[in-house]
Amino acid sequence: MRIARNKSEALLSTKYKINNDTIIELIEMHNEIREIYNNTSQKIIVQNIIFTKSARLLDGVYVLIKENLGQESGALLRPAIEGIELLDYIKMYPEAFEQLEQGKLPSAGERARKIDGKFKPLRDYLNKDASHFNISYTSMINLMTKENTIIYDDDINEEVLLENIKMITLFWQFLVYQGLMIDDETMSHYTSIIKKFELLRARIGNIYNINI
Repeated sequence: MRIARNKSEALLSTKYKINNDTIIELIEMHNEIREIYNNTSQKIIVQNIIFTKSARLLDGVYVLIKENLGQESGALLRPAIEGIELLDYIKMYPEAFEQLEQGKLPSAGERARKIDGKFKPLRDYLNKDASHFNISYTSMINLMTKENTIIYDDDINEEVLLENIKMITLFWQFLVYQGLMIDDETMSHYTSIIKKFELLRARIGNIYNINI
């Protein structure tokens, strides 16, 4: 897998450097936001923990993508999505803190429905084909060629790598956005980071020709 990682990092430092740079900037922005929320109220600290844990999961996804283990990284992506949606749920439903204290939070699926979450199809796929060992076409397709030979892990597919980098970039963007939304009053003193995020989001939209 070291060979796969070396190939990925070579591509991400040259041909796809602009794509990879946005991920690095989002990670740095996460770290900055995390520090801003240190030594605040207990409720904000709880949200900051969720924010940080979700980031660690996305870090793991990013590392696995570079190891040519994009499909396998879904086992980490699913709880990362749950963390992002939990931050949104807490923002929308203040009673969530009492539910947390009592161990009575709604299930991840129920929370997603309440916030009108957009990731259900992806979470369903990850639950079936990434979070559990499942013998199916969709869970094993990354291991087979069209000639039904097994793909070794050093065989980097640039198109797949770029698609996975796009995916992890967007989830980092979703997470950083939720981080900025944790506490409006605190963030009102840090308008520069909000402006920086908006500029970065626009740049990501231009790179991938999307508007999110």
